[in-house]
Amino acid sequence: MGKRKTRKRSRRSRKKTGGLYGINSLCVWYGSGNVGTKGFFGKKARKSGDIKGGSECNAISVRPPDGATVLSINDKKMVLQEHKLIERLPNQLGKISKLKTFEDMEEEVKESGDEVQYDIYAVRYEEKCASLGERYELYKIRDATIKEAPDLPGYAVSTTYWNDKMYFTINNDKLDMRWGNTERPGIPKTSLLLALSEKQRRHTIGGKRRRRSTKKRRRSTKKKRRKKRKRTKKKRRRR
Repeated sequence: MGKRKTRKRSRRSRKKTGGLYGINSLCVWYGSGNVGTKGFFGKKARKSGDIKGGSECNAISVRPPDGATVLSINDKKMVLQEHKLIERLPNQLGKISKLKTFEDMEEEVKESGDEVQYDIYAVRYEEKCASLGERYELYKIRDATIKEAPDLPGYAVSTTYWNDKMYFTINNDKLDMRWGNTERPGIPKTSLLLALSEKQRRHTIGGKRRRRSTKKRRRSTKKKRRKKRKRTKKKRRRR
């Protein structure tokens, strides 16, 4: 018999989710008008304030920074002209003490340079979602470095999770975003919320630091070896 031929299995790479690239969806909640739709692919009705199952939040109770707005988009994911104020944010943002809009932190970002990393938050808002009402979704870009772009009037955002930088060009009081082949013009500065990243907060005064254990290590005690007696040959007695 000849050798049996076997096919080599091709390694198929799975499609990576956004979280692996440093962009996470933290919470989805609903506003008014979600009466639902009927049919096989219908969506159930939602009450105002309902949180979608699987979200990392359990309450929408945190007061947003002054002047913070949502990022309004349409069904084609294009940015709209009007962006309303955020009423409340999910509870996991309550632990962040200094959360500000990009508009308020713009000068601070310019001076920070490459040494400071930020977590960027944005609330995506749809006036009419699949349930026919308002839908909110909180996104987070973690460990981002923001600095002035050398070739355009704006900023370049980079993380260790991306191959391409995200560019924001200043357009009056708004920003035009470009990330690879994706372009989103007209993003308001008030819709981007910034705070020092979790890694950065650990290395600043007041941040959480790893506690050193106060337990004393046991000293290794070696057992004393007993001295071996020299064996001597017994002399035979003469009879």
